[in-house]
Amino acid sequence: MNYLQKIIIDFELHSVEGIKECFENGVNPNEIVKDKPLIYELINMYSRGPLFKECIKVFVDYGLVFDDKVLLSVLLDNATMLDTQLTADKKEITICEIGCGGGDNLAAIAKALSKDISLKFIGIDIKQECIDFAKQDPNNSYIVEWITSDYRNVSFTKKPDIIFSSLFCHHFTEDLLKEQLKWMKENSTIGFFINDLHRHPFAYYSIKLITSIFSNSYLVKNDAPLSVARGFKKIEWKNILFAAGINNYTIQWKWAFRHLILYMHERK
Repeated sequence: MNYLQKIIIDFELHSVEGIKECFENGVNPNEIVKDKPLIYELINMYSRGPLFKECIKVFVDYGLVFDDKVLLSVLLDNATMLDTQLTADKKEITICEIGCGGGDNLAAIAKALSKDISLKFIGIDIKQECIDFAKQDPNNSYIVEWITSDYRNVSFTKKPDIIFSSLFCHHFTEDLLKEQLKWMKENSTIGFFINDLHRHPFAYYSIKLITSIFSNSYLVKNDAPLSVARGFKKIEWKNILFAAGINNYTIQWKWAFRHLILYMHERK
């Protein structure tokens, strides 16, 4: 049996046991295929299933040599390892949020991240009232630059390391979102991440019921289900990422019908 051919099929199936079998039968996890390490055959595949990180872990268990430890942390979905690598590689990290609102997300990240590195933040929002609120909020005591602008019109003198958005993407069409992803890729040095809604009937009718019971606000009752209805399914995210020419990403489903999309630049 040609186990090198078999392992490519196992990559497509995300067959953890199949990949192990191939390594047990002589396939080298550091094999060069099409002028690239074998692992890139798995990384660059269109599909990102729940077993993707387990497939990556099999490579590691069988002796993978992978110099880009930051990217490996993301592929393994290992937040502790990622924090360690970012701390080791850089003494200063700049994180930018587009559609930052009042800055709550930036404040949470500032509180959670390692204190061994210098952190700088950039918050971008098109609404002046959001930026005014963020500037006055005592929780936003970290080092931050607030920018009132459409994110597309922002030109950085020094690109941020990481760009992210949270509950922002569902306000855009697929074509606009494709351009947004390209912008995030082009303007970050490490990568970007996105937290946004998963469109699903259960999520839609649940939030409709919950807001009808617990909220007296017409705006909340109308906008919450509408936001879910505008969210994206996983296959739609894959299509958008593919159309934007983006690889090296993972899509993970999170509690409360959220998708977490992570992208890392390939590092030389």
